[in-house]
Amino acid sequence: MVNKLKVACLQVSAREYEDRYENKENILRMIDKASDAHPQLMVLPECAYPAYYISPLIVKNSLEFQKSTLELITEVKQRAKLYKCYIALGIVETDLIENILYNSALLINPEGQEISRFRKSYLWHFDSHWFCAGEQYPVIETEFGKIGMFICADGRLPEIVRCLGLQGADILLDLTNWVTSGFEKETLTSPQVEYMIPTRALENRVWIIAANKVGMEAKSILYCGKSAIFAPDGQIAKVASSSQEEILFYEISLERAIDKSIDHQINTIDDRRPELYPELVQPTNTLPIYSIMKKKTGLKNPNPLTAVVQVEFEDNFKKYLQKIEFFINILLEQETNIIIFPECDFIFPESGDEVINKVKQITKDRKVLCAITLVEKAGESYYKTTFLIESGKLRGKYRKTHLEREEKNLFSPGDLGLPVFKTSYG
Repeated sequence: MVNKLKVACLQVSAREYEDRYENKENILRMIDKASDAHPQLMVLPECAYPAYYISPLIVKNSLEFQKSTLELITEVKQRAKLYKCYIALGIVETDLIENILYNSALLINPEGQEISRFRKSYLWHFDSHWFCAGEQYPVIETEFGKIGMFICADGRLPEIVRCLGLQGADILLDLTNWVTSGFEKETLTSPQVEYMIPTRALENRVWIIAANKVGMEAKSILYCGKSAIFAPDGQIAKVASSSQEEILFYEISLERAIDKSIDHQINTIDDRRPELYPELVQPTNTLPIYSIMKKKTGLKNPNPLTAVVQVEFEDNFKKYLQKIEFFINILLEQETNIIIFPECDFIFPESGDEVINKVKQITKDRKVLCAITLVEKAGESYYKTTFLIESGKLRGKYRKTHLEREEKNLFSPGDLGLPVFKTSYG
């Protein structure tokens, strides 16, 4: 077995589904650029093509990207052969017979052949709305040792990575789309890069090579970058930025993955006592914790998911309504409970009722609370008013009471007091 392996994490910029052809060309450019440094393995992110967020609101027919996906795979295979390296590629896989989609990772060898395919099995959050879960954890023998793959949220559960480790994997490839939130793009991060994946590496004493995206998809899915190399001792050997498209190179020592002991005290293989862990393979609904957690989560909406929308206002009422509808629908698909829209400028004062009726229509019979601030005309007065709409019904409204200097020339101060409203979320 070769002792050293030079790897390259291709941290690509996220693109909208509609820009998938530009995305395809960028993926190929990044592979070409990485080849200048002669890595032996390149790793691209989860759903590098055509996009991660392939909601039916955006993609009307999976056939429209199937052909270009197959074309990309062919071109990546050609480059793997040309550059004599392994390439791991994240794609949306279409099963035409079953008419289903998988979130898949392909491993292509230096002969240009696909030698392994992994389908994401732990579907995170809204993934399950359009992807089906995979059920196998293959490990493939190479001249560098055994390689396994997993995808993003699969790394949140210790069992999936453990299954790969117990099959003898020396190197694990994490094709990921780590999402994030934050105030500054330079400090974006994720629990996975901070402690989950380092822990998976340490638990199994393996190298983990993780490639992520940067930027945003679907105007709501923000990635934190930070593609990284995680060493078998749980340390981050090298990490990319949180906001720049880049290629991360690193040479790993394969001998370090042979030693399965932690601090020379516990051997993660030899010291296993599987006869003591029967609960790990029992059906979840038969375990004591299942009934305990059901009782604990019996509260009605104890932790509502809240989204704050940042939107650019346009002097076009039709486009404004389309934006409101787009964000409500896409956030409902992401299982958001509370949606807050920003305070608006002095636009469309005569159309407030139409906006409110539109929000009521969209949210009717759907479990969501929307707060939307509009210019309200009442008699001869104008107010800046926040309307609270839940499941198609107006729960109440608040008129801004303390106006800024410029606003005093346009608006009247609120006269409804400081109301508190009862909702399903408190």
